[in-house]
Amino acid sequence: MLDSSRKRAEVYIIPFFITAIMLFVIFYKVGIYPFGERSLLIWDLRWQYIQFFSWFKQVLTGGGNLFYSFNAGMGNNMIGLYAYYLASPLNLLILFFNDIQIFVLVLTILKLALAASASAFFMRNRFSSIDNIWIIVLATCYGMMSYSISQKCNLMWLDALIMLPLICLGIYRLIMQNKKTFLFISVLVMVVCNWYMAYMCCLFSVVYFFFELFCTDEKKKYIVTIVKYGLTMLLAVMSSMVLFLPTAMNLLQGKGIESTTDYTPGFHIGIKTLIKGLLPGIRMQKAFGTESQGIMLFCGTFVLICAAAYFLSKRSLKEKILSALVLSFLVVSATFIPLENVWNGFRKANSYYCRFSFVISFFIIYLAAAYLEKSVKFFHKKWFRSIVCMWVCVELLFNGYSIVRSYAPIEGHAYSVYDEQQKERFAGFDISNSEFYRTEQASPAGEDRGANYLGVFNEGLQYGYHSFATYTSTINSALTELYHKCGYHDYYKFMQYNEPLLLTDSLWGIRYIISDHTIEGCEKDTDAGVINGKSVYVNPYALNLGYCVQGADIENIEAENPFEYQNKILSTLTGEDIECFKRVDAQKTVLEDGDEFQIKVPKEEHILYGYIDHVIKDAAQTVIYINGDPRTTYSRVTSYKTFQVDDPENSDIATVAIKGNLSNKDELEGVFYYLDMKEFSSAIDKLKTKMFQVEDYGEGKITGTYTAVEDNEKLMLTIPYDKGWKIKCNGETVTADPSRTFTVLQVKKGENKIEMTYVSPGFKEGFVISLLAILLFAIWQKAEKKVRRSEDV
Repeated sequence: MLDSSRKRAEVYIIPFFITAIMLFVIFYKVGIYPFGERSLLIWDLRWQYIQFFSWFKQVLTGGGNLFYSFNAGMGNNMIGLYAYYLASPLNLLILFFNDIQIFVLVLTILKLALAASASAFFMRNRFSSIDNIWIIVLATCYGMMSYSISQKCNLMWLDALIMLPLICLGIYRLIMQNKKTFLFISVLVMVVCNWYMAYMCCLFSVVYFFFELFCTDEKKKYIVTIVKYGLTMLLAVMSSMVLFLPTAMNLLQGKGIESTTDYTPGFHIGIKTLIKGLLPGIRMQKAFGTESQGIMLFCGTFVLICAAAYFLSKRSLKEKILSALVLSFLVVSATFIPLENVWNGFRKANSYYCRFSFVISFFIIYLAAAYLEKSVKFFHKKWFRSIVCMWVCVELLFNGYSIVRSYAPIEGHAYSVYDEQQKERFAGFDISNSEFYRTEQASPAGEDRGANYLGVFNEGLQYGYHSFATYTSTINSALTELYHKCGYHDYYKFMQYNEPLLLTDSLWGIRYIISDHTIEGCEKDTDAGVINGKSVYVNPYALNLGYCVQGADIENIEAENPFEYQNKILSTLTGEDIECFKRVDAQKTVLEDGDEFQIKVPKEEHILYGYIDHVIKDAAQTVIYINGDPRTTYSRVTSYKTFQVDDPENSDIATVAIKGNLSNKDELEGVFYYLDMKEFSSAIDKLKTKMFQVEDYGEGKITGTYTAVEDNEKLMLTIPYDKGWKIKCNGETVTADPSRTFTVLQVKKGENKIEMTYVSPGFKEGFVISLLAILLFAIWQKAEKKVRRSEDV
């Protein structure tokens, strides 16, 4: 008995260590940091996830709030971000790591090794007659399949690889043994870990449930079993509402409200690409995007051979027909665009094509296991097993190495140096709990300025400063609209800060700007020193967190360009007709390789700004030159929009040129304005006379006073409106205007003490629903046990 238990444990443990060792060898040979100069930090892992991990560590160590942070997008509900990116219990390991790259490496190995163990657990309990050696081989193939390796940059998705086999085992136990607890717990854990991948797992579970159900011959129990499955799944999802409900409410202001999905019939890839995805050593394309990445289905040629042999085996015809139908449906889902959109959550995935292809690989491995359970005799010979094991190991190592090596940027130690320098910079900031200000960076992390994701989107979360920029899947859509109208950027999926716009920077309270170049209108802080080639610039015009406004209806302002829009914003807030930005005419010259604009420099004290209109965002390599010096790549979707135009040293004519691969250079228009510093300073001084005074604040809470001269004055706090804020004014509960982008309060004459605390909307209600669902499941289970006991008697 003891010996049997030990052997069962070994079949789960051995695939774990084989997978872990293989990954370690691959990372070592590729030269992944700390073994070399290459890095696992690519794409969203580099520009989003490591910042989120750093923030999560701050939360765990008492330096942050799980519900809210001022360090992203001027203030953001964080529950949705936590639920999508960080809810996996394995992320708690971040507490033991100071080097984020080593944490990512360890977490990747751990998750894929656990996926191998979970699949071994499934196969051992689903296929009772299969030899342990084949379970170990198939489980290792599952942990090392192409999907696993290629999606190492999406760490939060890898939990689905662990939980999918457990969910399928729960379904099998429900059908065959009428046991529901394992399925209930598995689905609940999956939804909590990552609701997005849980959706795909649950969708596959429906397919798998009917597959297993129809493979049985107990037709009389079909209806009862279907009801039990449906109730178990429903109660499991309801039990996750403590996290899922506030997340869903948060998503309503972010990517969750996209409605541009195209369901026009068509195929994403052809047969050739599909077959290519089944082969080993297929490298990911370096070009980023849905169409460029193909499909990753490879899980071992031995697996593919066994899966094919399954359809020629002596298993029942009904089972093989059902298997063929399931496999066909999954393959069509991966290629037929409308079905693919359904699997993606009824939306088009703009990157990482076929995110659910792991379920296809899982089912292929399932078919291989079904064949090996009743395989031919020579499969039991030691020489054959030895050859297969060696073949599989070499093949998986080759495949894994090819994928990892295909795109592992050479920046491992370079990023570590950058990280340490950034920590030094922001650790030196004097942060007081009675003074609130925002900080931004006008210098990219990458060398190619403005060309691509520059790594400063979420560094506020990473290094603990109050940031304007952010890039998450739960971004505030009302705020991004305002941000785009102001002229910071054109792309709707993130808020990127590259060059200051002094007027709106001041309105939004951006006091400090970290930059490797001079910031016009700001004062260089020489005491802060130069770190990583960057200095600190102080904006003397930056307003406090809140101030009195005459009007707050900035959402409905329409203007022909960002500069006129900013004029109208300032006019609305002050109640006066103000024109701080004034147009400057430019003379356009069409060049052989682009366009050049000549601008007459104003005589007034000013800052000159501009942007080029009608530039096609097609990733072509076009560059903006200011007075002959390159400033930024301008035609990428991630390139910023408005730029400062420096005054030339020995001329009263400034030049702006755009050069590169321009197919429509005759259509381009230069839009140039100067900020009249005298009018701007006068307007800001008026707003500074009646400001909100912060007394104390932390993440998700703020206390301060505002003294009103008259009744019904409007106080605008530049905190994005969110109904999660509970606000008290002089001890009485008040509500902010829900139609406004920012938090706008109407206050009475005299001193107003304002206290604000934040709880994510839906959290309390979700907690109650979760408790009730768990209680209902427990009562159901107890009632069934009681019925079974009475029947036995």
